[in-house]
Amino acid sequence: MEMKLINEDQIIARIDKRILQAKNTKTLMKNISVDMRNKTVTRFQHEKDQNGKKWASNSAATIKKKRSSKVGTDTGRLKNSIKGKNTLIEAMATTNVEYGKYFNYGVKRKNIPTRNFMGFSGNQKKLYKKWIKDFLSK
Repeated sequence: MEMKLINEDQIIARIDKRILQAKNTKTLMKNISVDMRNKTVTRFQHEKDQNGKKWASNSAATIKKKRSSKVGTDTGRLKNSIKGKNTLIEAMATTNVEYGKYFNYGVKRKNIPTRNFMGFSGNQKKLYKKWIKDFLSK
């Protein structure tokens, strides 16, 4: 037998999850997933991560090959692949483009820098928490 200590935030999160499961959260989760998708796509326009940090510039060789210094928009395939998805208890932004993970996390051995486009900003976390609290208080 195993016992785990859990903190108050974990207990509240579990209770909130149970309440969310009991309510019709389809619209709430859809709104969150749409916002997540929009914020993710906007990062390509601004070439910044979720915290406002500028993405690493393209190398001289990449600029010469692409004939552009614009980062992450060679064909627009990755940016256009970002979709918002949701269930009754989850919301997410996703991509099915294989090289998205290399763009997001980088590849040291190939000298590809990290250019985070997925993830939450502090403001997003606060906003979604507020939306959920408002929903639960109805």
